[in-house]
Amino acid sequence: GVPATQRTLLLDERATAPAIEKAVREMVGKAPAGATLIVYYAGHGVKDQEGHVIFASADIALDKLDATGLHVDAIPSWMKGFKGRRVLLLADCCYSGGLMGPAAVLGKTGLQVLSLTSAEASNISTSNWTFTETVLEALAGRTLFDRDEDGGVELGELHAEVKDGMRNREGQRSGWLAVGLGDDLVVAPSHL
Repeated sequence: GVPATQRTLLLDERATAPAIEKAVREMVGKAPAGATLIVYYAGHGVKDQEGHVIFASADIALDKLDATGLHVDAIPSWMKGFKGRRVLLLADCCYSGGLMGPAAVLGKTGLQVLSLTSAEASNISTSNWTFTETVLEALAGRTLFDRDEDGGVELGELHAEVKDGMRNREGQRSGWLAVGLGDDLVVAPSHL
C-alpha cells in the first residue's frame, strides 16, 4: 500500500553504498511530518579490523573496507533534516545487530527508533532467509502472528516471532532495540 514515490528498491549491482545513501537521504528529504522511514537491508555483512560493522554493498572491496561498503555507523548522519517521527532499521545479514548503535544514536535525537535484525552485532547469520520471511509474513498480517488475537500484529509480536524463529529454526540470536516505541505499536492488521 505504499506509493511508488515513497519507496526505493535497489538490487544487485545497483545496491552500492553511495546509491543506498542517496536513496535514504532522498526519502528523508521527502518525508512529511510524522512519517515513518523504513530502511531494510538484506545481503551480507562483515566487520573491519576495529570491529565496525559494514554491510557488503555491491561496491565493497574486502581489501579496502575503510573506503568501501555501507558503514552502518554513518546511517544517523543520513537522517539530518528528517521531519518524521519514526525510523525502523531492519537487516538480514551477518553482524546485522550492528544497527543497534545507529538506532541508539537516533533515539537520542527524540525519534522513535527500532533496530530489528537477524543476528546480534557479534554473530554471523544463517544463509537462510528466515528473518526476512518472518518480517514479510508479519507485515502481511498473518493471524498466527497475532498472538493476543486482538486483530493486529503488534511490534512486540513481530519481535517475539523473529526471536523464536531465529532461535528455534536457525540456532541464533536476533538483535532488537526499541527507543520510544512500545510493544503495542500495530505493524499490520491481522487477516490472513
